[in-house]
Amino acid sequence: MKSGANQRFRAHNTIGGDHTNVDLREDGTISPGRRHFTTARAKMIVGVLAVLWIVGVSLLDRSRDEPVALTSLLSIGPVVASLALAPVVTACSALLALGLSIPLGAGDFRFWSTQHFVDTGVVVVIGGLSVYISILRERSMQLLALSEQRATRDGLTGILNRRAVFEIGDRLAEWRHEIRPPMALMMIDVDHLKEVNDTYGHHAGDRMLTAVAECLTTALRAGDVIGRYGGDEFVAVLIGGGRDDFDRVAERIIDLMHDAEVPVEGGDHVVSVSIGISDLGPNEADLQPALLRADRALYESKRNGRGRFTRDDQSF
Repeated sequence: MKSGANQRFRAHNTIGGDHTNVDLREDGTISPGRRHFTTARAKMIVGVLAVLWIVGVSLLDRSRDEPVALTSLLSIGPVVASLALAPVVTACSALLALGLSIPLGAGDFRFWSTQHFVDTGVVVVIGGLSVYISILRERSMQLLALSEQRATRDGLTGILNRRAVFEIGDRLAEWRHEIRPPMALMMIDVDHLKEVNDTYGHHAGDRMLTAVAECLTTALRAGDVIGRYGGDEFVAVLIGGGRDDFDRVAERIIDLMHDAEVPVEGGDHVVSVSIGISDLGPNEADLQPALLRADRALYESKRNGRGRFTRDDQSF
């Protein structure tokens, strides 16, 4: 690998879940990269091709002296547009094709001739079908996106669920061997959640979990991955930086929690969390060993009074 070059990986944005490109430098630091514009470029190419086809057929039709029925070929433009573009854009291409087919067909045949009506009708029917196909395609994409979101998101907090976090984390752990950036796993436990549920009801506990998720998303850096582990626990994958950077993230989480209060019956309940941190070893290609160490460090935090973080000091 060339010195000074950046590696780029795809990680879930910690707030919105959008796929975002992030630059990871050789020194282990992370900088936000450009958003993934491949789909936008593909749509632009399809739109240009549809317009070029319509214009090209129109020019070819105008250049011919003998009456040849080319106007029906204009309907291919909307068909191309329906493969990738939104229904509104597809409808615009269909209207463009129809608008050009009327004068071009009248130039080849008499305006009221049967051939002119047939050619124009073909453009209308295929244009309408293209818009319908575009509507069905967009609806299918929305349903697929919704299904993916439900499969990877925690229903209560909106952040990633356990399976999604570990899928992303394991991929990053395997990938990082190319330049070996520092990487750590953080286990976060919400203090006294069971007591809140028992005293004020599960709706208060749900509000506490949501408040914790919002604080975690705010405290983490670009490129870090956060998700709900289950119950009262969250897990974060930190990549880039070093031990001091990871500790500062934990301190920032603790500080933000001090300002987080959940309204309950009779007043506000102050939120606090306990945290355990473990670095991944240079040769560790999955998160499970670090998860066990972070879990042990978490229980040290809980045993020593809660509302703090503890680092696993295993050396590699």
